[in-house]
Amino acid sequence: MIKNYLHIALRLIRRNRLYTMINLLGLALGIAISLLLLVHIKKEISYESNFPRHELIYRVASTYWAKMSPVLAESLRDEMPEIQSVGRLLGAGPKIVEHDEVQISTQWNFFADSSILDIFSLEFVYGNPEASLSAPFTAILTEQTAQRLFGPGVFPVGKSIQLEGYQEYTVTGVIKDLPTNTHLKIDLLASMSSSSVDTNDSRTWAAVSTYALFPSQGAARKVTSRLRDFQYRFLEGIQTREEIDREGIFYVLDPISDIHLHSHREKELSANSDIRYIYIFGALAALILLIACINFINLFTAQALKRGKEIAIRKANGAKRRQLIQQFLGEAFFMTLLASCLAIAFIILVLPWYNQMVTIPFSYQELFTVSHLLIFAGIILMTSLLSGAYPALHIAGYQIEQGLKSHRLPTQGGVFTFRKALMGVQFFISLLILICSVAVYLQINYIHDKDVGFDQDQVVAITLHSNLWWQTVHHKEKVRQELLTIAGVKEVSTATKLIGERFGWESIQLKDSEQEPVSARYIRTDEEFLNTLNIRLIEGDGFQWSADSATRFVINQKAAEQLQADQLVGQLAVNGYEGTIVGIVENFNFASLHQEVEPLVIEYNPHNPNYLLLRISLQNLRKSMHDIKAKIAEIAPGNLFIHQFLDNQLASLYETENHLFQIFRAFSGLSVLIACMGLFAVAAHSVELRTKEVGVRKVLGASVGSILLLLSKSYLKTLIITFLFAIPVANYLITEWLQNFAYRMPIYWWLYAVPALLILLFALLTISGQTIKAARKNPVESLRYE
Repeated sequence: MIKNYLHIALRLIRRNRLYTMINLLGLALGIAISLLLLVHIKKEISYESNFPRHELIYRVASTYWAKMSPVLAESLRDEMPEIQSVGRLLGAGPKIVEHDEVQISTQWNFFADSSILDIFSLEFVYGNPEASLSAPFTAILTEQTAQRLFGPGVFPVGKSIQLEGYQEYTVTGVIKDLPTNTHLKIDLLASMSSSSVDTNDSRTWAAVSTYALFPSQGAARKVTSRLRDFQYRFLEGIQTREEIDREGIFYVLDPISDIHLHSHREKELSANSDIRYIYIFGALAALILLIACINFINLFTAQALKRGKEIAIRKANGAKRRQLIQQFLGEAFFMTLLASCLAIAFIILVLPWYNQMVTIPFSYQELFTVSHLLIFAGIILMTSLLSGAYPALHIAGYQIEQGLKSHRLPTQGGVFTFRKALMGVQFFISLLILICSVAVYLQINYIHDKDVGFDQDQVVAITLHSNLWWQTVHHKEKVRQELLTIAGVKEVSTATKLIGERFGWESIQLKDSEQEPVSARYIRTDEEFLNTLNIRLIEGDGFQWSADSATRFVINQKAAEQLQADQLVGQLAVNGYEGTIVGIVENFNFASLHQEVEPLVIEYNPHNPNYLLLRISLQNLRKSMHDIKAKIAEIAPGNLFIHQFLDNQLASLYETENHLFQIFRAFSGLSVLIACMGLFAVAAHSVELRTKEVGVRKVLGASVGSILLLLSKSYLKTLIITFLFAIPVANYLITEWLQNFAYRMPIYWWLYAVPALLILLFALLTISGQTIKAARKNPVESLRYE
């Protein structure tokens, strides 16, 4: 029987090549897209799962801060016997690591307690885990870092390395590279006892990431219930219970598996994603697969309607309804299986391009794992049932006499209304995706085009390290004048942070003022910083050159408002030390446009910079960069030249939105293509059913235009009704998404009209090809049809 069903299915495919191609291609695209998105979602929600005891590891944080006091871990260890192990990580920032004149740049460097190795079960390639990081000035490298520094096949344990060209560390171990799906990114771990933070006893300084390992979930719940009382004791003498409760910042335990998608605290180790985007990708996968399934239902039903006599004869020969249902479901499964094979080929073809769009790339080996193949099998089964159930149940129910009167089943009734409704759902989804895609694009453009209050397109930042740092600090003016001799360089400055990096919080207060201190972001710079970035002063003279090194502050308007004084310029302010406020600048967006501008203090302090900032001409950019690199080599021979453009740094703040737009752009186009393919096939079938009617109308004098309108108006009516429903839904989704931004684009009427007209145009072109062909056909041929 199965062999017979297969034979019939193959025969139908040969007879209806065009419809079969459209059906298979549309379904293959839908399956491929949904599989890619579902695998992406699976990897996003699998963060931290590679750590053997990830479900028992928690980060100790607070309501607002991801980092905690350096002495918190010891107090937890002493007062909470339920904790099996506790350890700290202190970010060391990007470093230049050197061995025997080989220099490499590493991004993810930390000081760590040795207990971190046990908590995360870090796997050693070389070295003894129990002895590593126990002594000062010892370090552990990842495999990739060790290979870059020592070369492949070299045993690095016991060798010396230098950080930033002056401090020597002994390598005591090499660990395996961490997977990409973790918030914990590591290139190098140095012993915590090598850091000055290890001797710092501050209980309020949020400096280290603190992790706790529990023997069971019950132990974690017990500690959670006692954490508030622990906080009261830990901060005793610093804050009263009433002050802690009023401030509302409480200690919490974060399961590490929740960090990537649910945590957006201050001082996260790395930028996290958002659970809302997982919901968006999940909805997108389901909607595109639904569009493809609707295509299948419409086309499968259209073909089945032409099999009236076959069904009637089978029933007359004793075929049961159950057998007919099995046949149609089998054909649906067979078609879905063919489409799935095409989907795999499509995925293999587009995977390199897809990897450029997403933050977590996949290899072919990762994509076709057992779990992913099970997901793929589930999609095939679900698609077969979803696509084949309605045609099978509906068509198998027709009576024998209905089929014997014609080789077609009845051409009016609920099945056609249902098919038209399905087509409306297709275009509803397509319009929704297309409008959202346009909205994301416009918001990203709005962010890029917005005047942020300083020059970002002409600034290159050079990382200061080793000898270059020493030369810049001790011979700053000489270095500056050397760089200004380059034709393309207009201004030179130094800073501790780059615009776009997360500045630290500190306080500022007017001297002798009874007002509470104001919390503000801080950046340390030199006297040329404002000129280099063209930041506009509205009061005062800014950082004028002075022979002394007295502390001076320039504040932004937001900080000035909170300090609440009539005349701020010239007043003394206090931040543990005194300084004079010498200027007020306009509010400028020194962080992401997701947030409003916060209070900012720019402090004159050129003694410990991390970056050289050069404002350069965009003309002959390549030559200017070549000359800058050559000049840096003269100033600090042998130093690695590490640089980045400030506008690229700022663009990285919207990496999630950029990836979202790229995915929406690609898949919105494919969703419209799939919907139009289905519309083409449905329109062709509808025209085929009305061939004689068209011939009669032409004989009676109907024009091509009137026939075109006749055959198209039902589709156009369905599309217009669909658009009327889609637009308010799209407006709600866009409005909700824009709440993530403090600065939002205006929403214009054409945001909805242009995508709707675009889809309508595609739909008209799709329909008109078939209808014009039928309208121009010779009436004699039409009347002889069938």
